[in-house]
Amino acid sequence: MKFKIFLISILSFSVLLIGEEKRIAFSLRGGLYTPSSSTYNDEVLPPVNNSFTEFNAWLSSAGLKSNMNELDEIKGGMTFGGEIEFFVSRSFSLAIGAEHWIQKPKASIEATGKISGDSYEISDEFEVSASLIPIVATLRVNLPSERFRAYIGAGMGYYMGKIVLKEEWDWKENGVSFEKGSYEIESSGKAVIPHINGGFDFDITKNISISTDLRYPFGTIKAFKIEKDTSDPTSVGENLRFEDVNGKEKDFKWELSGFNFAVNLKFKF
Repeated sequence: MKFKIFLISILSFSVLLIGEEKRIAFSLRGGLYTPSSSTYNDEVLPPVNNSFTEFNAWLSSAGLKSNMNELDEIKGGMTFGGEIEFFVSRSFSLAIGAEHWIQKPKASIEATGKISGDSYEISDEFEVSASLIPIVATLRVNLPSERFRAYIGAGMGYYMGKIVLKEEWDWKENGVSFEKGSYEIESSGKAVIPHINGGFDFDITKNISISTDLRYPFGTIKAFKIEKDTSDPTSVGENLRFEDVNGKEKDFKWELSGFNFAVNLKFKF
């Protein structure tokens, strides 16, 4: 329902804007997006790293030589996408675009050594894949000049997020696996989120320009539905949940407020 309302709003604006002047620009864009991700960074990550640290200490106490990498925070990541901008006049335009963003932090342990004459190789890897596809519409007020234009604007985005959790482990004694397994949980969430926008266009030729663009969304995907769970198929359709450092179970959410800076190569028609 939210996506239908969002799409109708875009089409309504498009009809109004295209009516006066037939000028369109298509852009290829790449940049850096830094969603705040406070639930993951402040509540999900610490207990995972605590668990790996305790496991690493146990392996060391058993006499094995181990190497551990902690799970990283979700911070800035590269975005790639495109945008179509409809100009109604020198003062107003409507931009519609989409892009892709993904981060894959991992935690891992590898341990080797001998206990009572037997050789052991132990590995455990946990990965979080957090990806996002926003479809955004922005109404811009343009301040044109001879060689460049500045613009400010505001709009809405339909954000489609995906969280995938994977863990694989393998314990070997004298080269033979005696404890090996894996699981994967896939979940998705969606939200309509407002944003503000600003930037500059610098003309290279009459029909080609380079633009620097800054967008700031402010909002949260408040729930993620499990679509696949190899460890517990009965959980499909339920909310993705986690335990914080106090053992309290909570719904996972993804805070998306943050700066999205991009450079666009723009072709005008």
